[in-house]
Amino acid sequence: MNELPPGIRRLLVGLSLLVGTGMIAFSGWLLFRLPPSPNPTVSDRPTAPPSPTPSPSTPPAAAPNPSPGANLDELIANYRAAILRNRDAVIPRLNLGAALMQKGRIQEALAEYEQARRIDDTVPELHYNLGNAFSQTGRNAEAIAAYQKAIALRPDYANAHYNLGNSLLTLGQTAEAEQAYRDAIAGNPQFAEAYGNLGILLVQRQAYDDARKTLTQAQTLLQQQGKTAQLNQVETTLRQIPQ
Repeated sequence: MNELPPGIRRLLVGLSLLVGTGMIAFSGWLLFRLPPSPNPTVSDRPTAPPSPTPSPSTPPAAAPNPSPGANLDELIANYRAAILRNRDAVIPRLNLGAALMQKGRIQEALAEYEQARRIDDTVPELHYNLGNAFSQTGRNAEAIAAYQKAIALRPDYANAHYNLGNSLLTLGQTAEAEQAYRDAIAGNPQFAEAYGNLGILLVQRQAYDDARKTLTQAQTLLQQQGKTAQLNQVETTLRQIPQ
């Protein structure tokens, strides 16, 4: 696999920050894997992820963000109380897992998601957040399976396609990752990060004309969305693509 120029490598790092922290070394040309956020959010019921695209600090998850100043410990206690009242209720477990993820208690969140899945495995947001938790603990094959389940339940789930692509990259499955990014764009044509990572993969396989078009689209969307740091990285990469 060819080594990418430093500017292109930096772009992958920058775009990975848009979906969270916890990166690890991956391969010679990709400095970091691109895991999903460790910070899913909570509400009274699961809803579709926010639009347009995920932001650096609050990536997509199962529900809207808690109100400013929300006390996660209090929310956790409330969700646990709801589970005690109805142990077969899925939504309190889903929201409890999301709150635990925000606290960094990944293993506890996994336990809640797994129990919710045993009760009802038809909630796409559950499988999406389960994939996030698997990815955070290095269980990449299981993360991929979870994202694929979310997509099977909601074929246009753009964020699940995107994080599927990120997880596929950790296993070196670049062709499959490229398709996942294309599917994310089909589900959300404003998904700047998906254009950015797709453009990087196109550069890696020396499809320079397509890479330039794709990164130019990422550039336009990042300008519109005010993501200055990522925009600078995209522009640097564009300048380094061979003519």
